[in-house]
Amino acid sequence: MPRVTLEKDKTLNNIVDAPCGECKRSTKHKVLASIDLSGREETEETLIYGWDNEYQIIQCQGCETIMFRQSHMNSEDMEHVAGPTGWEADYVTFEDYFPNPEKSRTGLSDDHLLPEKLQRIGDFQPSCPNKTV
Repeated sequence: MPRVTLEKDKTLNNIVDAPCGECKRSTKHKVLASIDLSGREETEETLIYGWDNEYQIIQCQGCETIMFRQSHMNSEDMEHVAGPTGWEADYVTFEDYFPNPEKSRTGLSDDHLLPEKLQRIGDFQPSCPNKTV
């Protein structure tokens, strides 16, 4: 039977490297909130399948931009890297960021047709709070 665990704010206040759309490069980001999920299916002798997901709200320590980060790792995705005693297996971690800092974003042209609460969400552009437009 698979076992799933959830931890809230396990990585709170940690610093992670992430691409920043405002700074246009990888910068240090502080974790403002996080949810960590992990799952394991195993027998008494061996791991059959395992996975780890991190969901984080992070803030750039340069321009203070806020974004969402998701990372995923599982026991099936591995790569081999050179180690001190020869080739070693290492788990591959996949990361996604929202909004994607590597793509330009344009606003909606018909946002005036949306309800007022949705218009306020659409107006939110995670960017430097000290930036003047």
